[in-house]
Amino acid sequence: MMVKFISLLLVLGMVLFGFPVQAQTITVPRAGVTPDSFIWILDRAIESLQLALTFNEVQKSELGLAFALERLQEVKVMIKRNKIRAAFKAEAAQGKLLASVAEAAGQIEDSDALEQLNDVLTAQGQVQLAELITKETIKRLKVKIEIKGELSTEQQAQVEAILNNLRDNFTEVELAVEIKKDETKIKIRIQTGRSEEEIEDDIEEAEEALEEELDAQEEIFEAQEELAELQDEGVVIPGDVLSQFNDLLAQAQTAFEAGNFEQAEDLAEEAEGVLEVLEEGRDPAQEAREKIAKAEVELEEVIVEASEEGVTIPESALSEFNSLLGQAKAEFEAGNFRQAKRLADSAEDALEEVEDFIDEEEEEGDDEDEEEDNDED
Repeated sequence: MMVKFISLLLVLGMVLFGFPVQAQTITVPRAGVTPDSFIWILDRAIESLQLALTFNEVQKSELGLAFALERLQEVKVMIKRNKIRAAFKAEAAQGKLLASVAEAAGQIEDSDALEQLNDVLTAQGQVQLAELITKETIKRLKVKIEIKGELSTEQQAQVEAILNNLRDNFTEVELAVEIKKDETKIKIRIQTGRSEEEIEDDIEEAEEALEEELDAQEEIFEAQEELAELQDEGVVIPGDVLSQFNDLLAQAQTAFEAGNFEQAEDLAEEAEGVLEVLEEGRDPAQEAREKIAKAEVELEEVIVEASEEGVTIPESALSEFNSLLGQAKAEFEAGNFRQAKRLADSAEDALEEVEDFIDEEEEEGDDEDEEEDNDED
């Protein structure tokens, strides 16, 4: 699968700073050779050589992230096969790759401070895209594990540790990018004489555009993954449904490449909706079980996000979600599977308000930090 990252920062970079930000492409492969194979180590040696022979730090970052996403796919396959030890090996390899990406990001240098910022923002976009794909893959994997219930208690704990590590391994990379970005801001001030406030405002505008882009990319990726999961489950997809899905997804990708991110997001969501017609022939109990598990996993992710951002979620904010999910479980136990599915869907919708609350609290915290910095200056 090829994930394209054609950046609106290209336009903003030229307007705000007078430089172009490079379009990016990251390949998200399906797992090839897996850690349970004796040639897996040879595969890793070849990758290490490729990285060693890549001297441009931005290109090295992109290559390292692509390899890290391949390790993610290997973890996914190994967990599905209950090969937990092999999954640990792939996760550890992903961690080492992300450490090398952090090192590459920290070494980004250019005599022209604006060109250096271009490179740093490019690396930031690559990292955020790879992290987005990782988190979405983890969520889907957790749902499948919850539904199948084939792992022992010990195995579940081990898998939880692996999945947490996959996400946490990005912390070092994010920190390296932020440190390099701060260093570059100082360099820009020295070379251009622009104020810190002017530079911050321009970067903030560019990053807001990047957020819109990532939202569109996430929706496209989710649609692709939804189709892949149905195919993996052996669901027969009628030709007309598949054709309509592919057409809408192609339109979404075209809109994305043209910088029409909101339209791309809507088209990808519509494409995913086309696949819902296939649910009519599925086992309603299985469908309801999936929706309940998905809502529970979404809650876990929201709580983790709040913790990472230092935001405390008041119990009242989760009351609607807890009520709806409790009702969904009760209906499921009573055999009312379609009603259970609808209630689980509503519970997931209620979580969106909690996510909005977290975003608002985070923005307020950022504004307060900025005011404190200005006061110190």
